[in-house]
Amino acid sequence: MVATMTFDTLQMVARLEQAGIPTEHAKAQVMMLADVLATEHAGYAETYSTKSDINQHLTNIDKDLVLTNVKIDQHVVELNAKIDRHAIELNAKIDQHASEFNAKLEKTNTKIDQHAVEFNAKLEKTNTKIDQHAVEFNAKLEMLDSKSDKRTSELKAELIRWVVAVSTLQGTLISALLLRLH
Repeated sequence: MVATMTFDTLQMVARLEQAGIPTEHAKAQVMMLADVLATEHAGYAETYSTKSDINQHLTNIDKDLVLTNVKIDQHVVELNAKIDRHAIELNAKIDQHASEFNAKLEKTNTKIDQHAVEFNAKLEKTNTKIDQHAVEFNAKLEMLDSKSDKRTSELKAELIRWVVAVSTLQGTLISALLLRLH
């Protein structure tokens, strides 16, 4: 809406006439001034808005904002629904994978337990064999020690016999030598 500008041309002509300007000149000047003002006012009216124009424009902007907010709210609701659907799908997949993983883990733990039982049985068997070999080894060692002790005793006795025999022989040789020397 364009604001109108009022200009009292008759009053202006009367003032100019009172100032001593002839009527025709006063009318011409007032008409020229009215044309200039009308042209300028039209330019201002085109360039500038009235308060009413601005209020109408703001009202339109407010309506657009309300519509935009409604659309945004609708999109938010739609996006939240999509997010919820995807979250449900992802949680279902996670639960499925967790279930599969737990089943595989349980199967693996069962195998580990079986292998542990087998390993412990083999280890026990090996320890038993080691213990048996240790007993056998210790028995053989004791037997060897016993034989060694017996052999050592025999060798000592033999050595003593030899020492006695050598001593006797030495004594005999010394006696024979002494007899020959005498």
